Amino acid sequence: MKKINLLNNAVSLIQKTLWLSVCLSMTVSAASAPDWPTAGWPVKKLAPADDLSYLSALEKNIILHLNMARTDPSRYSKEFIAPRSAFYNNKMYLEPGGPENFIGLKTQEGVSAVDEAATVMNSTKALGSLKAHKKLTLAAQDHATDQSKHGGTGHVSHDGSTLQNRVERHGKWQHTIGENIIYGPDSGREVVVGLLVDDGVKNRGHRTNILKNDYKIVGVACAKHSSYRIVCVMDFAGGME
Repeated sequence: MKKINLLNNAVSLIQKTLWLSVCLSMTVSAASAPDWPTAGWPVKKLAPADDLSYLSALEKNIILHLNMARTDPSRYSKEFIAPRSAFYNNKMYLEPGGPENFIGLKTQEGVSAVDEAATVMNSTKALGSLKAHKKLTLAAQDHATDQSKHGGTGHVSHDGSTLQNRVERHGKWQHTIGENIIYGPDSGREVVVGLLVDDGVKNRGHRTNILKNDYKIVGVACAKHSSYRIVCVMDFAGGME
């Protein structure tokens, strides 16, 4: 049986709230927040090849962080998720290394969601890496471009097309497909950690998609968004013809 994996509420509203609510009382300076390095990680093995010209630097960085999280969940937790708790003031979060004029962001759960994600990742078994796939990337680009043009949100495009419709424009998918969408963050680290924490999403559906063993390939596309600065679409599949 083929499966299509989407969150029940399409794109969770928390992804909008998390990246757009401003906290004027936050006192930590973004300039002092470290931009955590990837030193010691097998970046060349986990990142898409440099000659994949259809992917931007941001899109390649998102795939790198997806693969770091999948192939060594415990280490990723220790280096990228657990340190996130230091940048909370109650339920207000300041993006490490974010724009200096970005004071803070309101979350629904606060640091408890970070702690839970770190615990889950510490006990998660290593998975295989995801390979960048051009046809899936084209499907993701269709939706990112549509939402950039129309200012939309969610998994249904302006013309009514669904994830399945968009993927099947470009080929035949195998076994299972799924999609994550996030609005606001503009680094691979913040995109992937934010989706793994999945603040405010009861079923942690974004995390489930990232850590789904059935997925073998991925397409990523990011575009400017009139309301949320940037939108990033990640389409996953078990295979593609």
